[in-house]
Amino acid sequence: MIELPDYYKNKDKIDFRDATFGAVAEVMKNDTESVLLTNDMGALGIDKIAEFAPERVINVGITEQNMMSTAAGLAMTGRTVFVHGIISHIIFRSLEQIKLDLCVQRLPVIIIGVGTGLTYGQDGPTHHGLEDIGAIKCLPNMTILNPSDAYSADHAVKQAYKSQSPCYIRMDKALLPHLYDSNNNLSQNIFSHGETKGGSIITSGVTVWSALLAQSLLFKKNIHCNVIDILQIKPLNSSKLYSLVEHSEWIYIIEESAHNGGFSSDICYSLKNKSFKFFEIINFKDQYLLGSAQREWAWKKYKIDGESVADDIFLLNRG
Repeated sequence: MIELPDYYKNKDKIDFRDATFGAVAEVMKNDTESVLLTNDMGALGIDKIAEFAPERVINVGITEQNMMSTAAGLAMTGRTVFVHGIISHIIFRSLEQIKLDLCVQRLPVIIIGVGTGLTYGQDGPTHHGLEDIGAIKCLPNMTILNPSDAYSADHAVKQAYKSQSPCYIRMDKALLPHLYDSNNNLSQNIFSHGETKGGSIITSGVTVWSALLAQSLLFKKNIHCNVIDILQIKPLNSSKLYSLVEHSEWIYIIEESAHNGGFSSDICYSLKNKSFKFFEIINFKDQYLLGSAQREWAWKKYKIDGESVADDIFLLNRG
C-alpha cells in the first residue's frame, strides 16, 4: 500500500489499468485500423476491448520478440499498434526488436508495460521493473511516459497515439486517487505541486505520492518545498524543469529503480550549471532485490517512503 497525505486518504481510488485501457478502448473505437497485441497476459480492460473489436485484439502467446516484430509489421501497413505485457518480460526479452524494428524505423507502436518498479515486488527480480527506464531511454526515437495517477495515464495514452512514433508507457497496478483533472494542463509533461521557495523533490510515477507525503510532513516542520512530477521522462522538458527549480535551495530525487536504471542522471545533466545547498538521489542502489521485495517493505528499508524522505531532508537542512 502506498501511504498518502491526509488530504488524499478519503478520496476515491482509481486503478491505473482501468484508466489506461479505457483510453486505449477510446482510441481503438475511433481508429478502426488500430490493433492491440498481448503476450498471453490477460486483463479485464483487454476483454472489454475484445468485445467490440475481437479481430483487433491478438494474443501472440509467450513470444515477446515475435510480438514486437509483428507489431512493427502491422505498423508498416499504416496501423497504430498497442503492445501490452509485464515490463520485465516485454522490455528485456525483446530489447533488440524494440531497437531495430520499432525505433530505427520510427514506427507508431505504443508499448504499455504493467509492473513499474516493485508493482510485482513479491515475485522477485524476474518480475521487478527497476532497470527498464535505463535500458529504454538510450534508444533514439523512443518516448517514455510514466504517469502518477489515472488521469495522467489517460493523457499518456492519447499523447502517445498522437505522436505516431515509438512510445513506452509504464503502468502501475496501484489504487490511487486522482492527482490531476481537466483543470490541469499536462501538455508540458512536468507538473509542480506546492511552493517554488525552499527546495524541490523531483520524482515520477507512483513515487510522486511518497514525495507528496514527505512534503506535507516537512511543512509541519516549517520546511517548504515543491514536488515536481515528471510525466514524460524522455524526451525530458529540460527548460521547464529548470524554470521550476530556479529558486530552489536544494534538490532531492526519488526514483523507484536500480541506481543506473532510472532518470536521475538526466536530471543531473539538465541542472549541471546550477548550484544547490545539497543534491541527493535516493533509489535501490546498484543491486538486485533478491527474494520477495514487497513495495512497502522495500520503500522503508531503502528510505523511499514519505516519512523516511521527510526525515532525511529535515536532517540535510539542519546540516
